[in-house]
Amino acid sequence: PTRRSSDLSYALKNQSWTERSVIVAFLSGKVQRMCMWKPFAELWHCDKGALQSAYQKHCDTKAAMLYYKKLERIVG
Repeated sequence: PTRRSSDLSYALKNQSWTERSVIVAFLSGKVQRMCMWKPFAELWHCDKGALQSAYQKHCDTKAAMLYYKKLERIVG
């Protein structure tokens, strides 16, 4: 798909791959979808495989769990 300048406002700039993957997992749970890697990869103009890989490698780390809890506090 062609990028519009407004699409760039959705791109994440300061989040690590792990944080991005945790955001996807968190929001997927909120809307009860099994996998939202592709839509978020398209939205953020990044690689779907990199998101999945980051989650698989780091989802059980303390940093990922703390970030997930931070999202829970913010979003509810």
